[in-house]
Amino acid sequence: MKPKLKTIILSGIAGCGLALSPGTDAVTGMSPAELAERLESASPPLVVDIRDNPEYRRGHLPGAINIPGSVLFSRPLPRNREIVLYGDGLGRVLAADYADNLRDGRTARTLRGGLAGWESAGLSITGASGLRTDSVPGITYQQLTAAQGSGVTLVDLRREPSGPQAAPLEESGDEPELTDLAAAFPEARVVRSGETVPPHAALAAGDQESAGEPSGDDLLVLIDRGDGRAEEKARQLRAAGNRRVVVLVGGETILRHEGRPGLERLSSPMRPIDGWDHEQEGDHP
Repeated sequence: MKPKLKTIILSGIAGCGLALSPGTDAVTGMSPAELAERLESASPPLVVDIRDNPEYRRGHLPGAINIPGSVLFSRPLPRNREIVLYGDGLGRVLAADYADNLRDGRTARTLRGGLAGWESAGLSITGASGLRTDSVPGITYQQLTAAQGSGVTLVDLRREPSGPQAAPLEESGDEPELTDLAAAFPEARVVRSGETVPPHAALAAGDQESAGEPSGDDLLVLIDRGDGRAEEKARQLRAAGNRRVVVLVGGETILRHEGRPGLERLSSPMRPIDGWDHEQEGDHP
């Protein structure tokens, strides 16, 4: 990994002062900045939000139309206009799964980072009026398995002690050995924190040879042992402007059971799957 890129990525993850450098997608990707510029041009692309309608109504790119992925191929779409698809950017709705099949004579690309990447770039969204409350979005074991090859960095927080005198999980003697993240998700990159990482400290890298180079616009998946550390760091990162951060629901427990249903829960009572919480007039009796 180049020293400059490593410093930007790792210090940004721990210190929350994110300044991640942009990655590239030579086949179908378009950066948020490029799309924003194209939307102001004389021939703007048709932007299609492939999430479900409730999520679209809560917040979407200005001018985007909503065609959920489940019905995308049954809808007539122009062949003489460039089409840009986007999902949530959180590894749960993958636009790349649809773009290649949609081409068939059309020019179809994806928005790198999806809606979360657009917001991380400081660009505005359009949605229903009302007070919006932010929650920590989660990703399930199954969703992570499917998304791991599309630019994912796993941030391993399981070795941090849960208290001043607590030993790391694998050394406590009361718990089995930690799941090997590189073996469980071979297409993802892995970075590991030190045993204690204050909010503005640098995050120590793990095995760089196996982890590879994290891209600046990778989806960050924070993984803890069910002690709430992943949620805490996710809040810090999101408050600093990085919206492409999720927590693995179930943490180490779900890893040990390889995604067995019924074990996927965060360590505090919050909505694990919907990262776009809103309180709107008329929503409550």
